[in-house]
Amino acid sequence: HFMPLTSLRLFLALWVLCRHWFYRYEGSGPLLEIGFSSTFFDHGYLGVDGFFVLSGFILAHNYDPSPGRKLDWSAFLVARIARIYPVYVVCLFVMAVAVIARDTVLQSDTLGSGSYSAPGFFLELFMLNAWRYAGAGGWNDVGWSVSAEWFAYVWFPIFLLVAPRLNRKRLFSMAVCMVAILATVELTSSDHLSLSGGLARLVPEFMLGVLLCRLRETLPN
Repeated sequence: HFMPLTSLRLFLALWVLCRHWFYRYEGSGPLLEIGFSSTFFDHGYLGVDGFFVLSGFILAHNYDPSPGRKLDWSAFLVARIARIYPVYVVCLFVMAVAVIARDTVLQSDTLGSGSYSAPGFFLELFMLNAWRYAGAGGWNDVGWSVSAEWFAYVWFPIFLLVAPRLNRKRLFSMAVCMVAILATVELTSSDHLSLSGGLARLVPEFMLGVLLCRLRETLPN
């Protein structure tokens, strides 16, 4: 356990929460307008990026096998899904009930259109909705980050295989490539790094976490 990282995770979670509470979303209307905003809170989406990096670092620290040994991938997946899926699926069903109730009361005819479709629901149910570059949210919009994390868990052995070991020059070179990818996303996306629903943020940031853990192995004790 890394106590400083635990404190950092709390800060990142609160930062993301403040983004959703205080950010003035376009078309939100007066009922959702809290009336308080700041540049700091507006950039709370970066807390998700911090989580992705931390996730790569912590999982590599806990599960990266020593040279010559193999990762028990099936046991790893069982442990990860037991940790994330119960709360995730409860939130998904709660949001689905809320969307259906809203559609029934307001007769907004949103069901079956856009993100509120049966195929979209099943993609979210199996945590596959964020397995793409980026895209709009679905029944439980914020659940996309959990789906993206699930991608990292499923392909975790590939991240470990690609990341160099005990070679600082190669580690730094790959880290620069990951940062360059993020910079490209930041510069080419109209939403900058706040774009949701895909792997454009998860893959380079999770890899950065794995690389940081591998770099830690090269440091003197």
